[in-house]
Amino acid sequence: MARLSADKQVRLVSIPGLMLMLLVILTVLYLLIPRRAMFEDPALLSHPDALSIAYLRAVLRSDPQQHKIRLSLARQMLRLGRYQEAGEILEALPEEPASLGFAKLLLEAEIALSMLYAEGDPRHAEAIRRELTTRLQRFPMEKVAPEELQELLELGTRLGAGPDFMAWLHRTLAMKDPSNAAHWWAEAGRWALAAADPARASRDYLRGALAARDREQALDLANRAIDAALMAARPEEAFTLVDRFLRHWPGEGKLLRRGVEVALALSRHRAADRWNRRYLDDHPGDLAAWRDQRDLSLALHDLEAAVEAAERIVSAGDASLEDRVQLARILEWSGKPYQALEQWKSIARYSGLEAHQAELARLSRMTLDLESELEALERLKRHRSLSEAETWRLALLYEQLGEPEGASAVLKAYLATHPGLRRFWEKRLALAADMGDYEAGLRILDRLERRFGRSDRLLRRKARLLWSAFREEEAWAVLKSLEAPLDTRDLYDL
Repeated sequence: MARLSADKQVRLVSIPGLMLMLLVILTVLYLLIPRRAMFEDPALLSHPDALSIAYLRAVLRSDPQQHKIRLSLARQMLRLGRYQEAGEILEALPEEPASLGFAKLLLEAEIALSMLYAEGDPRHAEAIRRELTTRLQRFPMEKVAPEELQELLELGTRLGAGPDFMAWLHRTLAMKDPSNAAHWWAEAGRWALAAADPARASRDYLRGALAARDREQALDLANRAIDAALMAARPEEAFTLVDRFLRHWPGEGKLLRRGVEVALALSRHRAADRWNRRYLDDHPGDLAAWRDQRDLSLALHDLEAAVEAAERIVSAGDASLEDRVQLARILEWSGKPYQALEQWKSIARYSGLEAHQAELARLSRMTLDLESELEALERLKRHRSLSEAETWRLALLYEQLGEPEGASAVLKAYLATHPGLRRFWEKRLALAADMGDYEAGLRILDRLERRFGRSDRLLRRKARLLWSAFREEEAWAVLKSLEAPLDTRDLYDL
């Protein structure tokens, strides 16, 4: 029985069983004991614990030159909120090689930032930011990899770094990362604008446009460069940029229009004319460009081209009243008054504006279009009282067009408020005589005598009116009252 029991015990601790147990123990130890690789990779060490910290300290005591382990330990202290210890651990870390120095600098910045957040005291915030950004800018970034610089970008954002620093950082990235240079230069320009430095932003956008591999992106950055130059009050620089870009993209419509805008601001009319004509070749329906062409042609004293542009605008059917006025004026300036008159007729009837009626009256008189002039003066009278000269002219127009009644009515209305105008009274008297309304003429003559006094000249006119009205005896009586003796002329008139 004892032997049988011994045999069973031997079978319970067999060699395969022992090997299995050993494998299980080794596996548990492998999982529990920290591995050095995980401490050298920050991404693998996100939850610090006492065992990990003890292990890291032990490694550093045995070999102080384990720099990656020192960085890991400092990160552990940072995550635990033990900022002073983290800083002390980092002090022993050398500045070289550059990658190590940069990692040290980043971690020091992280510690300072965490301390700033922990204290919550805004009085120190600006000083800390300034110190950190100064240290970062002094670091020799040419030895730093683009990936590490992108970590610094994230840190700068969290730090609340100023736009100058962020612009500098993006410029550094643009030079370190050529494959994404256009993007980094664009961001540098954006930050430069935020720093109120549009001149530097313009240069950043220019470099971005030159580095861009995509046409659309390049054009966008080119336009931003021009905008920034204008914001910096450097129109000459903007003009140079436009000229440079248009040599590279000669038919680009948006750039051509920007070029026209910049050239006009600098009064470089020939360049603006050249670019605008090139634009119109591909965009003949753009009314804004035709308006610019009209104004440019006038500035260059090319009246024929100005007429062509003005006519294109009006014929498009979407022209404004001002466009029509411009066409009328340009036609007159180019020696085409009759065509201009037709435009003014249409304008004056459509708008009814006082200034347009005055223009129509002026040009109608110049071209001897009496009916149009009369129509314009009548419409003008609805806006305001006509002047003495305008009223006299209106009366003459009625008379010349065979409407003496209209002429007399115009004069009578004006005399109601301006009774001291002798020539108006005498013109009414002449009109009454011409119309054969002798009784009306005699009444007008009586008003003349009462206002201006009797005279032989008025008496002779009265005698003629009486004679024409078949009142011969009264006519003779008037003649006999003349102070001067009768002569053959008086008898001949009768």
